[in-house]
Amino acid sequence: MTKFLSILFFSLCSFYASSQITAMYTGTLSACGGTIADDGLGGPYTNANYTLTICPDVPGDVIQLDFSAFALQTSPNGNNSDYLSVFDGPNTSSPSLGDYTGSSLQGLQVTGTVNNPSGCLTIVFSDNGNGNTASPGFEAAISCTTPCAPPTQNSVISDPTPTGPEQSVSICIGDAIDFSGAGSFAEPGFSLSQYIWNFDDGSIDSLSGQSTSHTFNEPGEYVVTLTVEDNNGCQSLNTTPLQVLVSTIPTFPELNNITETTCFGEQVILQGSSESTQWTALPPQVVAGTTYLADGAGFSYSTSLNFDFFDPGATLTTCADLYSVIVNMEHTYMGDLGISITCPNGTTVDLVTWGTNGGGGTYLGEANDDLSTTEGIGWDYFWAPNATNGTWGQAAAAGLTTPVGGPTPGNALNSGTYAASGNMCDLVGCPLNGAWTFTVTDNLGADNGYIFYWGINFNPALFPGVTTFTPSIGIDSDSSYWTGPNIVVIDADADIATIDPPGPGTYDYTYHVVNNFGCSFDSTIQITFTEPLTITAGPDLIYSCGDLTLQGGFQGIPTPSCAQDGGVFNYCYNNGENFTWTFCPDVQNDGVSFMTFDFIAGQMENFFETINIYDGPDATFPQIGNWNDGDAT
Repeated sequence: MTKFLSILFFSLCSFYASSQITAMYTGTLSACGGTIADDGLGGPYTNANYTLTICPDVPGDVIQLDFSAFALQTSPNGNNSDYLSVFDGPNTSSPSLGDYTGSSLQGLQVTGTVNNPSGCLTIVFSDNGNGNTASPGFEAAISCTTPCAPPTQNSVISDPTPTGPEQSVSICIGDAIDFSGAGSFAEPGFSLSQYIWNFDDGSIDSLSGQSTSHTFNEPGEYVVTLTVEDNNGCQSLNTTPLQVLVSTIPTFPELNNITETTCFGEQVILQGSSESTQWTALPPQVVAGTTYLADGAGFSYSTSLNFDFFDPGATLTTCADLYSVIVNMEHTYMGDLGISITCPNGTTVDLVTWGTNGGGGTYLGEANDDLSTTEGIGWDYFWAPNATNGTWGQAAAAGLTTPVGGPTPGNALNSGTYAASGNMCDLVGCPLNGAWTFTVTDNLGADNGYIFYWGINFNPALFPGVTTFTPSIGIDSDSSYWTGPNIVVIDADADIATIDPPGPGTYDYTYHVVNNFGCSFDSTIQITFTEPLTITAGPDLIYSCGDLTLQGGFQGIPTPSCAQDGGVFNYCYNNGENFTWTFCPDVQNDGVSFMTFDFIAGQMENFFETINIYDGPDATFPQIGNWNDGDAT
């Protein structure tokens, strides 16, 4: 949009430089040529309102206006938009030919009809009074022509078929939508010569004719309209909004870029989850633009957000509708700052109060503490009525900081949501429309920083006429499920799956979701099952009345040597500790023979069902332990 407006400004300026035009005024103009434009003449138009009647200087003709440029300030709340209204006759009591705002007349024409004996058109420019700093306005070529009998467009979404009475469909990114204008018609004596489809994504199709197809490649709302033109050059003035909602893309916060390694033989449980993404046509609620916070006592940054989206007289009636105030900034020594928010009626709330803020040498963002004007990296900081982190100073004292580098390394307050030092609910009762002002004051020298943007987040429900949608993902197995090799158990909703692969290797498992728009998305994780170790009890041995050492372990891993001290052998590698055991069976009944066991970490093959260990030469002494199925206790 910014690029378009820039080009439009350029084209308007070039035109004004080379041609004589008439700026909008209140009165009457007789002409069959020339150009009429807003009063800005190449710059933003003013807040003035005008009513101008343009009449033909050729008897029997009617006025036709061809709008080569049309861009008026618009708002989701129609009451706060600027409009150009057109009447089919010499005054505002004549039949209306429509009220237009935004870019709705860009490239189109308005012509007096056969029911207009005067041939005049009356145009009324109505400004909402909130000021205009960006919209370039309009220009239209004036000509005289045969009176129009405007044709009538009748457009529908033909595929997919809308499910309800409204012409609205919900689709996926990349889906093609078919539109039809088969019901359109010209007035008797004329025929339709052109179908002009505006897809609301910057593209216009005037070549396909009565039926067309279009693909939408970004999430959002698109209101498609059709204008038909007859062989007399007259265009339809009625519109049928065809709403297309294109699904947003969900996120998989617990499955992003996951790889896992585990032992073969272990069962793994997969837990799937996803989060839908909201789309909203909310207007921007931030003021962007890098501003340097100068180093010195009392320097302030102050700027305003001028809201005009709300109904006239609307106020903030509950603190719950004020979600947060946000700033993206970097600064050294946050203890030097005072920050406040002021609403349109002058009520001011301190977000950070200098002198009681604390925080001292804590940074904000990744600041450059070298007294230079080199920009650091800003972090997002929010203030909200329901914040649990405390104020900036309280959070810094609680250690909610992160070390940062730079010329002078330090600790920066974590990005997050904090409590204001004042009561944000004092803003209840403030008008919603008007200037909301954010002020930052640097109260001491020897530090500086930058503010990159700030804004206010109100409850979207406060904005009238704003389209907001969030595709939903059901919990049943047809809405979310796992796929992959060797899934042995899956729950009824298919969100939890147990996998047990047939052998070592790397396997991909994909979690799929299907939302109520019929769009499919997925996220894949990779699990590697490593080769298991082979257990060995050592070589076969023959016992013949002497000491015998059994060596259990894993093939390919050397058997560790265990210290022997006076006939005492260590049981090695049990969680990194060594335990000393003496096992003295009198197998020859001579009281001198030993059988020693030397085990290494891991598992072992069972060679005794149970071995009991007693604190003495026979079983009459207290039992102090046992090996049962190879487990030492």
